[in-house]
Amino acid sequence: MTHASHVPSTEGGLCYPLKVEAIEGRKAIVSCPLGRYELDICLVSDLCVGDHVIAHGKMAISKMEDEDAKSTTEMLMSIKGSTPL
Repeated sequence: MTHASHVPSTEGGLCYPLKVEAIEGRKAIVSCPLGRYELDICLVSDLCVGDHVIAHGKMAISKMEDEDAKSTTEMLMSIKGSTPL
């Protein structure tokens, strides 16, 4: 698991959708093409393994539909400047 101070974003500040792999209490292990991270999930209700979230810092702030997560990830990986900060 990556131990970063924040989840990955593009140079323009766009956040990669993160897939929930495990949940334990207020924390979740999430992943994207750039790595695995631990997030606080206290702001997002009814979160399940397999859901996608958007995060700010190390906090999940919103769920995201699967199709939206897939298309957003593909777009971010294909545009110039999509390397993580």
